[in-house]
Amino acid sequence: MELEQSLNEHIAEEIQANDRFIINDESKADWALKKIAEADNEIEKLERFAEAQMRQIETWLAKQTDKHLQTKEYMQSLLGEYVNMKREEDSKFKSITLPSGNIGLRANQKKWIYKDEVVLKALEQAKLNDFIKTEKKLNKQQIKKAFEVSDDKVINPDTGEVIEGIEIVDQGESLNVRLNK
Repeated sequence: MELEQSLNEHIAEEIQANDRFIINDESKADWALKKIAEADNEIEKLERFAEAQMRQIETWLAKQTDKHLQTKEYMQSLLGEYVNMKREEDSKFKSITLPSGNIGLRANQKKWIYKDEVVLKALEQAKLNDFIKTEKKLNKQQIKKAFEVSDDKVINPDTGEVIEGIEIVDQGESLNVRLNK
């Protein structure tokens, strides 16, 4: 621990002297890895804290809104009974406007329930293909396996033809930092 404290002080002095810390040996590289691990641990602690707070707020909100939702549902059921009573009195009754709003009956659209396989088969047999979607997608894994790359061009090895529309981009190298846990 004292060694790490000494290294931290030395690095702080070096940063002040150079305005920029430079990693130029294994000791400093290892120190940087430890700093990354510390940062990761702090991020994880903050995320756990935030998640706990969000769960607590969600629980509170559910409790607070539940009683209001029950009141709303109960009042809507009473209004439904009232509208039904008005409908029994007058078969042409549709709605009533009151100072706080209006209530009434509205015809809902009919729901279409499809048995996809049955409908597809019937449409295909009737040759009504305009009502059937066919989705064309590239099989990119198969393309990578079947074709070859030459001079950043994709070539069909069987014909030697260039496959248009595919661009090969060299992405260089990326830094890989893996921490020991």
